[in-house]
Amino acid sequence: MNNMEISTEELMTFLEATPFELKEINSKGQIKNQNFNLYSRALESYYISDIESLKEHIENFEKDSILRSIASLRLSLLSGTANDSLKKEVIEIAKSDSPFGAEAALAAGRYCLSQRENEDACELFQLAYQKLEKLGAKKKALKAYQNLLISKTRVYPNKKYIQDYEFLASKAEEIVENAVESMCYHNISRELFYVGAFELALVYSNKALRLLKEDSRTVHYFEALLHRCHLYIKLGHFDKAHADFQYAKTSDHLSTQDAVEAIKQLLQGKTESVEFDHIEPCWKVKLDLNGSRKTIKFSKTETKFLDFVKSEPKERIEIIDHLYGADAHYESSLNKLRVLIHRLKKKAPKLLVEDDSKIGIKDDIYLSA
Repeated sequence: MNNMEISTEELMTFLEATPFELKEINSKGQIKNQNFNLYSRALESYYISDIESLKEHIENFEKDSILRSIASLRLSLLSGTANDSLKKEVIEIAKSDSPFGAEAALAAGRYCLSQRENEDACELFQLAYQKLEKLGAKKKALKAYQNLLISKTRVYPNKKYIQDYEFLASKAEEIVENAVESMCYHNISRELFYVGAFELALVYSNKALRLLKEDSRTVHYFEALLHRCHLYIKLGHFDKAHADFQYAKTSDHLSTQDAVEAIKQLLQGKTESVEFDHIEPCWKVKLDLNGSRKTIKFSKTETKFLDFVKSEPKERIEIIDHLYGADAHYESSLNKLRVLIHRLKKKAPKLLVEDDSKIGIKDDIYLSA
C-alpha cells in the first residue's frame, strides 16, 4: 500500500470519529497508513487549537502531499490568516475523486465561512455532504449539513429554515445524535417564537429539552431552558417560568449570563428601564427592547394551521383535510378556511403568503440565527 492508498475501514474510522474518539484512535495507532496517520494527528491538534503541534505535524508531510495542503489550510483557519492560493488548491482536491475529497471540502468550507465567503461555503459544505452520504459516513455527513445550514442562514439571514431543520432532525434521529436533533428543535422553536406562535414554539422547545436531559449542565441545555422560560412568560405560565429560571441561574457559562439577567428583568417587568450592553443578538430580538413588535395570540385552530404550513406552503385541499377532516363538507370547510386566513391576516398582516392554490408562511418574516 503506497502513501496515498487507504483502506475503506481506516477511512470510515477516521471520518466518523468524534474529537475524543480521534484522540483514542491516535493513541492506539489504529490508522496504519503513515501519511494518513500523520494527518489524523494533525487534525487532533487542530481540534484542541494547538497551533505549534499542528505546525510540527505539517512539517513531517511530504511536500507534495494533498493531506499537507488540507492540514495547512486548517492551520490558516486556526491562526486567522488568509491564504487564497492554498484555498484554491484544497478546493481542487475537494472536487476531485480523491478519497480525501470530503475532508478537503469540509476544511475549505470552514475556511470560507471564517472569511465570510458564505456562498462558497454553502457550495463546499453541500459537496462534502454529498460525498459523505455516498461513502455512508452518516455522522460526518450530518455535521456537513449542519455547517451547510449555518452558511445558508448567513447568505439569506431573513429566510425561514424550518424545513431544513426538520430534515436535519430526521437525519440526526436515524443515527441517535441527540445534540444535533435537539439543536434543530430549538431553532424551529425560536423561529416560531418570532411569528408569535408561542404554544407551538413550546412544543418544540420541550422536544429539545427532553433530548438534552442527559446533558443538563451544557451551554446548549441552558440556552434551550432560557428560551423555554421566555415562552412561559409570554404564555403567562409564571410558575413554570420561575421553576426554569431557578435552574438557569446555576449556569456557569459566560455566554448565558446576559440571557439569565434578561429573563430576571422580564420576570420583574423591568425591561423598559434596563440596558443590556452585551446581550446576544437573538435575545435583543426576542426581548424587543425597542417596542417595535406586538404580542400576537393565536387560537388552537390557528396554531394547528401554522404548524401544518410552517415548513412550506400547502394546497388548500390539504389544509382543509388536516384542519377539518377528509370527510368534512368541502364548501363549508373552504369557508371556514377563508375566515381563518382573514383572521390571521388581521392579526399578522405580513405573516402569510398565498397564490391560487397554496398558502404558507412568508420567508422574510423570520429572523434566523
